[in-house]
Amino acid sequence: MITRQDIAAQLSTLEGITGLAMPPRTPTPGQGWPEWSQTVPLTMTGDQITWDVHVALPAGSPEATVMEADALVGQLMDALSDIGVIETVQPTTILTQQGGASGLPCISVTLTTV
Repeated sequence: MITRQDIAAQLSTLEGITGLAMPPRTPTPGQGWPEWSQTVPLTMTGDQITWDVHVALPAGSPEATVMEADALVGQLMDALSDIGVIETVQPTTILTQQGGASGLPCISVTLTTV
């Protein structure tokens, strides 16, 4: 069974990304973490677990955010596909105290593991 520590370790293999097992209190660009989404019990093979994996992006300018995201999507997919099935990859915003009304831009990956 893949754990949140396994996902954090896989994120940490990417240059410039610090994988965390738990969501940080104050996310900063370059941090990545899993959040449990659901568990589906399977017979004889264990459980199928779906995770939302977030990686925070720089928020200084739209250009910086887009450039970082464009460079990171393929790397995230390659790294996480080693431990599960990538269902979706999409931009998202994490609301933070520092992010104000607009929040912190992130890439979110829906990852299913067994």
